[in-house]
Amino acid sequence: KNALWGSVPKALFTYKGIGGQFTHFLPQTFHAVDLECDVGTPVLSVGEGVVVEVRQEHQATGIHVDNLYLWNSITVALDVGVWVDFVHVMQGSAAVRVGEKVRPGQVLCLSGDVGFCPR
Repeated sequence: KNALWGSVPKALFTYKGIGGQFTHFLPQTFHAVDLECDVGTPVLSVGEGVVVEVRQEHQATGIHVDNLYLWNSITVALDVGVWVDFVHVMQGSAAVRVGEKVRPGQVLCLSGDVGFCPR
């Protein structure tokens, strides 16, 4: 357990990491890390912060170039000064709203396969 990540309930497999050549080579996605989990897995906040953006209108999936920026996401500004984007979330699954204060381990949404998703 630490100040930024809190407690992690179980290990997840990382299938695309920082600077990944398939999709994480763009400046906007370079520091992204994709975790392998079943669609519909609860996505939890990694720390205390405030929700600054919720995007949940998209449903496109697959590795077509048209899907490159059609993801759903929840962005949290953590109190420690870091912003975290939770991307590829299930359409309509947001459990939080913009401006809401969140705590570590709070359910934000459900995982999905929305946007440019090779899995």
